[in-house]
Amino acid sequence: MWDKVLEQVHEYEADEVTSSAFGHQNYASLLLRLVVNQNEDPLIHNFVKKPVKERIKMLFNSKSRAIKKLMYLLTLPIVACLIWSFTIDVVDTPFSASASTINNDADPIIGKQIKGVLDSISGAGLYTIIYFKVGNITYPIRNDVMDKVKKGDHLTITIGGRLDKLSITNLKSNHREVIYDRPIYLMKQVLTSTGKALIKEPEKTAFLYEVSQVRYASSKISSIERNSNGYATKMKLNDGVFTIVLDLISLNTKAEGFKLGDAVNAKFIGEKLAAKNIYTTSKVIALYSDPKKYEIINPLLYPKFYTKEGFQKIGCKSKDVPMITAATEGKVKVISALETKSYISEGIIYLKNAKLEIDQTTLEAAKVKIDEKNKTVTAEEATIYLPDGKIKKSKMLIYSMSKKSYSFYNFDETQEDKKANLVSGPGKEGDLAFSPEASISKMHYYASDSLKSRRFLNSLILSGNATVDIEKYKLNGKVIHVDESKKVITVYFGTLKDEDNLKIEAEVIEVDLASNRYTTKNYFKQ
Repeated sequence: MWDKVLEQVHEYEADEVTSSAFGHQNYASLLLRLVVNQNEDPLIHNFVKKPVKERIKMLFNSKSRAIKKLMYLLTLPIVACLIWSFTIDVVDTPFSASASTINNDADPIIGKQIKGVLDSISGAGLYTIIYFKVGNITYPIRNDVMDKVKKGDHLTITIGGRLDKLSITNLKSNHREVIYDRPIYLMKQVLTSTGKALIKEPEKTAFLYEVSQVRYASSKISSIERNSNGYATKMKLNDGVFTIVLDLISLNTKAEGFKLGDAVNAKFIGEKLAAKNIYTTSKVIALYSDPKKYEIINPLLYPKFYTKEGFQKIGCKSKDVPMITAATEGKVKVISALETKSYISEGIIYLKNAKLEIDQTTLEAAKVKIDEKNKTVTAEEATIYLPDGKIKKSKMLIYSMSKKSYSFYNFDETQEDKKANLVSGPGKEGDLAFSPEASISKMHYYASDSLKSRRFLNSLILSGNATVDIEKYKLNGKVIHVDESKKVITVYFGTLKDEDNLKIEAEVIEVDLASNRYTTKNYFKQ
């Protein structure tokens, strides 16, 4: 097949040379006569063999122009791609989530102070972004100071970190929604032009206290000392400021799985200050890797402070039972609790399924908040055992340590009362009946998701099953924002009730203590 094609091409080339000398018409006539005569003379070359028709047609075909030749060349890349697609094995590599993670260490302004002017603010509600101009550069920063700043303010901001995007949970659909899809910086400290702190950088401490007085520290392993048998004798933890030296000899452990640089959580007692910012202890209760994969447990100390399930033991017969005493007034003693969370700086303790002794009475409740600063105990789903043997139950109660008295709140309503006093939906407003002495500083609040509660000077955000009690009103919602400077409490997806069976429910309820009024709104049309 290939030989025949090559032979035909040679005939075309010979025809072109000959016809150029004698003329295309004369040469075509010669080829036709040769075929018609069917001459078998052996002296005639075999180039006269068929197909003669194609040879004659080629004589009168015009040559291709250069542009057409170039077009033929363009087919070469297409052919090459087809060959590549059938011969190259393409491997589809899955996208790694870590590719979108921001490396804070690589950003030069993380942990640094920047001075500039607030150029603009975008967003609404609790989640807004400020655009902070420093020279010719504008930085997007999550606004954690809310309405305490405005366009044109000169600020000094310490950058605490950076996110690859800003997303929130839609309280209506319970799905995460991205509201800013580019990297955004986080505030660590904010100072005004006069030096006033809008956000104070938190004071760093070596460790925190649990309710049972156990010390709790999150740090990193800086060194591990072992004996000749491979058992760990000493471990040093350092968080960049404080060093905690743990004596592990008595635990007889090889500390397998723990290595230098690992993040750990340590629980201990009996620490001693050996030097500035250096503590030592031989009474280690537990040591956990972070995330929790490896652990070291002290079999003697751990059962004294924790149950098998890991819950803290509160007091019982121990002399270290936390006692809340308000200037020799009403004493509160915690007998037991299934779960505890303590905030020492604020003087607040949260308890679940707790039992307390208060003066001559015993209190059992599903949820308890002990507020030492305001000298109150707030309990939900509570049962009081009185000295005379009587029992009183209440959906909610508040005990005043200074007055040594209880206030009971029951929220039972008949179906008729609910229908008659129900205000529902957006676009409603009305009067409330706060007294002139009403103040946000006197309110009582609770949030089941207390770890997400944040305080920025006179502003407080409660998340989870959040509750605020102020005078005769009870506010409950998924999120509650308290702005003391404006004397406004905003409830998201919740209710407002009073002792007269008034019930207001809406996606957003704004309570203005200054004007003594409420307003209801839609969440996405604020």
